Amino acid sequence: MSSKHTQQALQKLADLTPRQIVAELNRYIVGQGEAKKSVAIALRNRWRRQRAPDAIREEISPNNIILIGPTGVGKTEIARRLAKLSGAPFIKVEASKFTEVGYVGRDVEGMVRDLVESAIDMVRTERESEVEDLANERVDERLLDLLLPAPATGPSAGPNAGPNAGPNGAGAAGAPASGATRTVAAGAAAQTPHAPAHAAGGVPAASPSAGDRDTVFVVSPRGDVSVGAAGTGDRGEAAGRAGGAGGAGGVGGVGAATGNDSASPDAARYQRTRAKLKQLLLDGQLEGRDVEVEVTHTGPQMWDVMLPQGAPEGMENFMEMLQEMSPKRKKKRSVKVSEARRILMEQELDKLIDHEDVTGDALERVEKLGIIFLDEIDKIAGERGPTGGGGPDVSREGVQRDLLPIVEGSNVQTKYGMVKTDHVLFIAAGAFHVSKPSDLIPELQGRFPIRVELKPLTEEDFVRIMTEPENALTKQYAALVEAEGATLTFTEDGIAEVARTAAQVNQRMENIGARRLHTVMTTLLEDVLYELPDRGTAPIVVNAALVSERLRSVVEDEDLRRYIL
Repeated sequence: MSSKHTQQALQKLADLTPRQIVAELNRYIVGQGEAKKSVAIALRNRWRRQRAPDAIREEISPNNIILIGPTGVGKTEIARRLAKLSGAPFIKVEASKFTEVGYVGRDVEGMVRDLVESAIDMVRTERESEVEDLANERVDERLLDLLLPAPATGPSAGPNAGPNAGPNGAGAAGAPASGATRTVAAGAAAQTPHAPAHAAGGVPAASPSAGDRDTVFVVSPRGDVSVGAAGTGDRGEAAGRAGGAGGAGGVGGVGAATGNDSASPDAARYQRTRAKLKQLLLDGQLEGRDVEVEVTHTGPQMWDVMLPQGAPEGMENFMEMLQEMSPKRKKKRSVKVSEARRILMEQELDKLIDHEDVTGDALERVEKLGIIFLDEIDKIAGERGPTGGGGPDVSREGVQRDLLPIVEGSNVQTKYGMVKTDHVLFIAAGAFHVSKPSDLIPELQGRFPIRVELKPLTEEDFVRIMTEPENALTKQYAALVEAEGATLTFTEDGIAEVARTAAQVNQRMENIGARRLHTVMTTLLEDVLYELPDRGTAPIVVNAALVSERLRSVVEDEDLRRYIL
């Protein structure tokens, strides 16, 4: 039975027909209609399978795809945009970094563990967004507690209250018992927030002993919190008279005395002060204040040193388990309110989120919606035939044999639990310049029934790439120039000249597809971007003449072209 959140993810797929998926991909990727159609059908089949009867649902296998084409034609971009579009757990891995079991390196099961980690992050982010408002409220309250500690509760007067004390002790309103904490607003205990702590006529306020003091917090309208002492008993009477005459000042400069009234006036005053301070906090006026927060120490542990580089992934998971079981060391740090807000936000989100629910939902999504993009699969395809099968091809074929059960469907152990890969969608891609798909072992070929060949990009495709997508290069560079206050405009003939240059260089050298546009544009605008801060805000127009002038020497010189373009 699917969880509520997994059902919501499937509902998102229900709203995407294959035609809509292709239309969304067209916003960012030019051409390659056959590849877009194939991945759109494969993605839609994920939802169709969930709608099938229970008796046949488990028998429906995903339509794994191999994308064949030269570099820079959009293989990786199609898979990446597809994952964002579907909201499914997605991971991109390089097949060439895996090694056969028994060799030093990563084993193929690592890709499933990476997919689970990706799903955990995705689900956790969703849960955090659901409780973000509540977490923000809790963080604000904790920050207020740090900025303005609550007054302590206790008897309304100490045993040594002075015989000559007034109805409220003396000076300011009655305070809690000796050694307690109370808070007053600036102006409530004094007329001015920064008045000196002296009695009228310049008489210093009485200085109570350490055992006969209360702590008094004074908050100014600017949010400054000053700490002072309030006396009790006979000394408190003198301190009260001094405080009433001289007012409240900075640290140690508050005159107050305890009386016989209850602490309710202090509590009301504290709440009013807290409300004022909260408004200052919400307005961002206290972000530069220092507070002390408790954080978990995350320094290097013993097992970090014990774990050798390149150790098997099972050992790494075991070390992580030991680290989670070990007691957490905590320490206090003095940080700004802005930094404390981030630390406390992490702590509150961690409390509000049900981690077991996150893990369960993530594992379910991996098994039902997970997508693994296996790039550079041609690098593990050795030549088969009379001359093949020797040297490094043995290791390559070993990786294919290890990859086969993962693609077929097996149980992979992760630190979050067992994961079944029977219905994970695999999209493989490779240029296959040296090898060809038939060089893969037959069993692996059979697990990728759909093969799509992507076409090399032409000069006309380059023109479309620079103008049609929402993230076109011309729009990216225009945004960069606009940050300096200037404007960058490409004319039609200028774009055509850039496309012609890129296509020409691809023909003479290695064909790296659309990536050639990046090198050409970087060389074209290098001087413009360098001089931009000093040239002012005059508009910049890139036309055919400018492109020819800037790139002629590089294009005509074969040695320069080889190293620059």
